[in-house]
Amino acid sequence: KLGKTMQSIQSKHPDDTITLIGHSMGGLVSSYYAEFLKKDDVKIEKIITIGTPFYGTRTASLGVGVSVEQMAPNSSFLESLRLKIEASKLPYHYIASQMDNMIVPWDSALMDPLSPNTDNQYTVPDQGHIRLLISSQVLEKVKSWLA
Repeated sequence: KLGKTMQSIQSKHPDDTITLIGHSMGGLVSSYYAEFLKKDDVKIEKIITIGTPFYGTRTASLGVGVSVEQMAPNSSFLESLRLKIEASKLPYHYIASQMDNMIVPWDSALMDPLSPNTDNQYTVPDQGHIRLLISSQVLEKVKSWLA
């Protein structure tokens, strides 16, 4: 579905580039699309992820289904996605919260957990998983990355 939507948007705006912004599993979907499924006629400029469990989350054990298995710590899905992102030419930006109640551990939302605040990684100290979507700190950071 995302691929068809991206091709439709690109066909209507052929000279423009697209920035994908994904929260939680949406960040994994956006990243997977960009790295494994994107067609050559779709021009992605960058990807911004918010509270996305690139190293998995222990809360995945509370659910059922393939997507939950893929979000489990040490899943082969996440490992192959991280390897692809690390070799990618696309710019990625990551936002994490130290109080994220769904991404456990919280720094799983950063590609480089040892460097939480760099040009492409941003950590907020006090936002829950859903609150990341309306946080003024997060919105300001996303705006700066879009500028």
